[in-house]
Amino acid sequence: MNKRIAIKRAVIVLICTSGFLFVGYKSCLLLNDLFGDYPGGIGTYSLMEDYAFDPETILPALGRGTTTVFTPAVATPEADWVPPVSFHWRQADYLKIAGAFYQFKWNENINTWHLYSMKFRKDCANNSDGFYLGKIAYFKDSDETSHSHYLFRELSISPMDKELTWEGDVFRQPPLFGWFSIDQIKISADDALEIAEKNGGKEARLKVKNACTIYVSIIPNPDRDYKWRVSYDSYDTFEIQIDPYSGSHNIVERIR
Repeated sequence: MNKRIAIKRAVIVLICTSGFLFVGYKSCLLLNDLFGDYPGGIGTYSLMEDYAFDPETILPALGRGTTTVFTPAVATPEADWVPPVSFHWRQADYLKIAGAFYQFKWNENINTWHLYSMKFRKDCANNSDGFYLGKIAYFKDSDETSHSHYLFRELSISPMDKELTWEGDVFRQPPLFGWFSIDQIKISADDALEIAEKNGGKEARLKVKNACTIYVSIIPNPDRDYKWRVSYDSYDTFEIQIDPYSGSHNIVERIR
């Protein structure tokens, strides 16, 4: 194990075992997130590559079973390509593209990896189904017998930019309290957005005349309490949190 990581983990374990009653469970989780060996987000990994694809043909091609739809991205995008107002891709479309990229890039079945987080984005002014950006992260044990290290990859899929960026890293140790997967969630990002629209989201975006951006995400937090978070981000921010298994929800309103 890396000496720096070993020292950090030893300190966390000491604090959380000897002083648990004083620091508390949530504080231990927060310490692990701050100092543990843990994913940091797009832009923080040691590996990164960009690939180009044609957003107008990729989904039909994948429907025909073709996976050779990606090429290494060129430094300068094509000047004669004018994007439409937006693409309307659903969660299933982004997951399909991610699976095809795994097959193309690493000759791997994405189902052998665990789904770690999902983040999607769309404009409030575009009320059609779907999102114009998706970020999906996966992890797996590289050696399931010894759990010697873990692989982590995060894909950013942007049909507007005609680009897929993947970033990744190797983690020598899992987070102190282990990895958590969202493989079995029942409520999709599309469902979460529909629930949000019916429970205050529509009023929130109409209040600002649709001059806002909608973020739909499910990511880890110190409580390890996964929830879809749907935020209508403008000067006034409206947020609703949705249970990914039952669909139950609570509303959070924040004024900047």
